[in-house]
Amino acid sequence: MKNASYFIAFLLLLICTSLSFGQSLDIGDQTGDDFTYDMDSEYVTISLKDLNLPDISDDSSAIAQFFKKLFFNRKRFGLAYVEVITPFNKPEKTILFTFEREEAERYSYSYIGASDRITFPLSNPFVYSKPVVLKIVLKEWEDEKSSAAVKKIIGAINQTGISGNAAVILSNATLILDLVEQIFKPDSIEEALSLRIKAQDIQKSDLQIIGDNSNFFRLFFTTQSGFFSNYDLQSGILNADIKSIDSWKKVIHNADLHLKSDGLDPLVSAIYSFSDYVSELSLNKSDRAIMTACAVRNWAPNASNGVTNLDGDLIQFTAHHYSRLPTGNLKIIRKSQCDFTGVDCRTIQCHAMSDFINKSATTAGRKQAADLYLKGELTVIIDGVEKLLSIDQFVSQFRIRRPAFFKAEPTGPMSWSYHFEPKSLSLSINENSYQQSKIRMDIIKEKVDSEWKFYIAGIEILSS
Repeated sequence: MKNASYFIAFLLLLICTSLSFGQSLDIGDQTGDDFTYDMDSEYVTISLKDLNLPDISDDSSAIAQFFKKLFFNRKRFGLAYVEVITPFNKPEKTILFTFEREEAERYSYSYIGASDRITFPLSNPFVYSKPVVLKIVLKEWEDEKSSAAVKKIIGAINQTGISGNAAVILSNATLILDLVEQIFKPDSIEEALSLRIKAQDIQKSDLQIIGDNSNFFRLFFTTQSGFFSNYDLQSGILNADIKSIDSWKKVIHNADLHLKSDGLDPLVSAIYSFSDYVSELSLNKSDRAIMTACAVRNWAPNASNGVTNLDGDLIQFTAHHYSRLPTGNLKIIRKSQCDFTGVDCRTIQCHAMSDFINKSATTAGRKQAADLYLKGELTVIIDGVEKLLSIDQFVSQFRIRRPAFFKAEPTGPMSWSYHFEPKSLSLSINENSYQQSKIRMDIIKEKVDSEWKFYIAGIEILSS
């Protein structure tokens, strides 16, 4: 008979425990503005907008019934916090409310800053590339002294929140929660409820979260632009809370200082490693591209602007190098203060044109360009007037500085035209600048002694 009684008691406990663990969270009604989000250029922030807690005298409402199941057979005192796990970020914990046993199986619940009048963040800005996980965690104490001490700490937090700093303190509660747990070890810790929210689940800015068809709390989803959208490197690093960046700055800057003696390869290697590092940061695609570009422009000014080595050759980190980085994206940085000279070349004829342009910056480079890409002279047509430049005139009078973006047009099986809009090519002949003009440069491919070579067929300049 005694064994049967034990079995019945165990069965009742199992059933009641199952009721508690059987609770679940779901997405309810969605209201507010339409939720639109660009994963490549924006971030999402989740905030708590309101929280619905039952009164101790309430025994019949839907939320009261939900809490009655959730808080069956709990300890003397406890606190509930929400743990938000976003992609690539550490879990962020925020205290929601406390609960205290007033009499047998009847609990009172107290808001910790959360009410219909206070909205505070539950997450830092994040890239919404994977589902977000929300967990409601309960920590409980039965010991009277421990319960009193924890209540005092939580009360102090709540008072500070009421004074106007709720968003700051409550959204950074991880340290406080861990400290409380270390000093006053809870009798139990339970992940009581959880919910996965996909970006495609969200149609409106306000999401009602329900438990057993009762309104539990409401989330508010907002978006914000990138940390580096203004192309300010230091401001972006600060706003994105990126640590340990000085070591990368020293490595890249040191390689830039030795550019003339060591050449470009050590710097390109360092920048490529830095780009790998940036690709692992919890940044969106646009911010990664801008951060990488602005870091190179700020930390490697010699390579960005170009320097002449002891042999008279121009050494420069160009758009060609940047576009091959893991985080490089020329489309994003074009015409910004963090842009680079040159274009993103992916064909052999484009490489030849880019090489001709780069070599045309210095006297020594133009001598090489003449040997490689000219057939005795260069034809230049300026507003319909043809001008022939000899090799000597090309070397002494012709000059190109800082090319930007061009459009390529195939004109035949072995010929291409490259079009430069005004201000995109700083070209001058005999000290006359044509940077404000439209420019077309033609290149052809010919076979010479069983070897294929590229030649500049001509340049046309239209000043109006």
